[in-house]
Amino acid sequence: MWGSSAGGHLAALAGDGVLEPERQEHGEFSTRVAAVVEGYGPMDFLQIDAQRPKPGTFTEHPEAAQLPKGPPAAAPDSPESRLIGAPIETRRDLGRAASPLAYVRSGAPPFLILHGRSDSLVPMGQSELLFDALAATGNEATLLLIAGIGHAFLGRKDGWGDGRATTLRHTAGGKTDDDRAGPTASYALIETFFRQHLVR
Repeated sequence: MWGSSAGGHLAALAGDGVLEPERQEHGEFSTRVAAVVEGYGPMDFLQIDAQRPKPGTFTEHPEAAQLPKGPPAAAPDSPESRLIGAPIETRRDLGRAASPLAYVRSGAPPFLILHGRSDSLVPMGQSELLFDALAATGNEATLLLIAGIGHAFLGRKDGWGDGRATTLRHTAGGKTDDDRAGPTASYALIETFFRQHLVR
């Protein structure tokens, strides 16, 4: 399973087992997700606004001022509020229920999480929250933070994996490695991750 932005939110929910079908037409086949690549999706609707950079403080990427900021998650017309059918702050219970973090458990499939450090729409702290929750429950996860790139880089034809510096954090079996310089972010990296976990 993989997805980015809103699709990353859904991929994380599927990886957590939330979207598993109740009735299986072909019961002899498992519907359990075996591996997840999640890119810059919202993971905790109630923390997005607090994590977004304040005006004038986003300095890592020179084009940050031109990146889409979107309405605050708490706004009635935000994607998050529209998804739950009410302003986030008035229905915090629904905001929590729609957040993948609420469902992280032990036994989740391996996750590869990708996020641009200059993302002003969905802050990279959202991916860090997912990684930390997976680590705390003893799951395998890899977080790759990519320097100098904002939102919606997966699917673009220009080089999002053109040698930009990356930071890698990995956890498995209850042990988390220190941050270190990561590999080049690329579709080949995603393919390698899936081959490692899907090809038998």
